[in-house]
Amino acid sequence: MTKKLRQKISKTVDAPSIGDLVRYYNADPHGIVMDGGVGVITDIFYNERSYTNMYRVLTQNAGLQLWFDEDEVELLQKAP
Repeated sequence: MTKKLRQKISKTVDAPSIGDLVRYYNADPHGIVMDGGVGVITDIFYNERSYTNMYRVLTQNAGLQLWFDEDEVELLQKAP
């Protein structure tokens, strides 16, 4: 009897937009994660120097609005 292999279905993740819940990471210049948390995106800026998006995140624990590069932000939940 042969078994059928299960196919892994990959989800396509959209880029975060304003109002989305995200997890952010603070990393040192070597890429080591120093801190992180959860917050809501309040603004998006396209950085023409690095050709990437920058996200302004309202942090949950400190209540500050900080800027993060797109590789430092991970989408947790889309806004309705």
